[in-house]
Amino acid sequence: MNKTTNDEILEILKNISNLPDLSINQLLLDEGIIDSLSTIELISILEERFAINIGADDLNHFNFNTVSAISNLVNSK
Repeated sequence: MNKTTNDEILEILKNISNLPDLSINQLLLDEGIIDSLSTIELISILEERFAINIGADDLNHFNFNTVSAISNLVNSK
Protein backbone atom coordinates (compact mmCIF):
# COMPACT_ATOMS: atom_id res chain seq x y z
CA MET A 1 0.00 0.00 0.00
CA ASN A 2 1.38 3.39 -0.99
CA LYS A 3 1.68 6.05 1.66
CA THR A 4 -0.29 9.23 1.11
CA THR A 5 1.27 12.64 1.59
CA ASN A 6 -0.70 12.95 4.84
CA ASP A 7 0.73 9.64 6.08
CA GLU A 8 4.28 10.66 5.26
CA ILE A 9 3.92 14.05 6.92
CA LEU A 10 2.33 12.50 10.00
CA GLU A 11 5.25 10.06 10.25
CA ILE A 12 7.75 12.93 9.98
CA LEU A 13 5.90 14.92 12.64
CA LYS A 14 5.75 11.94 15.01
CA ASN A 15 9.53 11.69 14.76
CA ILE A 16 10.12 15.41 15.23
CA SER A 17 7.73 15.74 18.17
CA ASN A 18 8.45 12.37 19.81
CA LEU A 19 4.68 11.91 20.07
CA PRO A 20 3.76 8.49 18.64
CA ASP A 21 0.04 9.10 19.20
CA LEU A 22 -0.09 12.29 17.15
CA SER A 23 -3.23 12.44 15.02
CA ILE A 24 -3.89 13.99 11.66
CA ASN A 25 -6.44 16.45 13.10
CA GLN A 26 -4.35 17.98 15.86
CA LEU A 27 -3.57 21.69 15.77
CA LEU A 28 0.20 21.48 15.63
CA LEU A 29 1.07 25.10 16.32
CA ASP A 30 -1.94 26.02 18.44
CA GLU A 31 -1.36 23.05 20.76
CA GLY A 32 2.39 23.64 20.93
CA ILE A 33 3.20 20.31 19.32
CA ILE A 34 5.68 22.04 17.03
CA ASP A 35 7.45 25.34 17.59
CA SER A 36 9.59 27.57 15.39
CA LEU A 37 12.66 25.33 15.62
CA SER A 38 10.78 22.14 14.85
CA THR A 39 9.00 23.94 12.00
CA ILE A 40 12.39 24.75 10.46
CA GLU A 41 13.39 21.10 10.85
CA LEU A 42 10.09 20.03 9.27
CA ILE A 43 10.57 22.37 6.31
CA SER A 44 14.06 21.01 5.69
CA ILE A 45 12.79 17.42 5.75
CA LEU A 46 9.81 18.22 3.51
CA GLU A 47 12.00 19.98 0.95
CA GLU A 48 14.35 17.01 0.80
CA ARG A 49 11.75 14.24 0.91
CA PHE A 50 9.41 15.77 -1.67
CA ALA A 51 12.03 17.63 -3.77
CA ILE A 52 10.24 20.95 -3.33
CA ASN A 53 11.14 24.48 -2.29
CA ILE A 54 9.09 26.12 0.44
CA GLY A 55 9.46 29.86 0.05
CA ALA A 56 9.12 32.73 2.48
CA ASP A 57 5.60 33.42 1.21
CA ASP A 58 4.57 29.93 2.35
CA LEU A 59 5.71 30.45 5.94
CA ASN A 60 2.50 31.22 7.78
CA HIS A 61 0.43 29.80 10.60
CA PHE A 62 -2.28 28.48 8.28
CA ASN A 63 0.10 26.36 6.18
CA PHE A 64 1.67 24.61 9.17
CA ASN A 65 -1.09 24.23 11.78
CA THR A 66 -2.44 20.85 10.61
CA VAL A 67 -1.19 17.82 8.73
CA SER A 68 -3.78 18.49 6.01
CA ALA A 69 -2.61 22.08 5.57
CA ILE A 70 1.01 20.94 5.30
CA SER A 71 -0.02 18.24 2.84
CA ASN A 72 -1.89 20.80 0.72
CA LEU A 73 1.18 23.02 0.70
CA VAL A 74 3.44 20.14 -0.33
CA ASN A 75 1.05 19.01 -3.05
CA SER A 76 0.80 22.55 -4.43
CA LYS A 77 4.55 22.63 -5.17
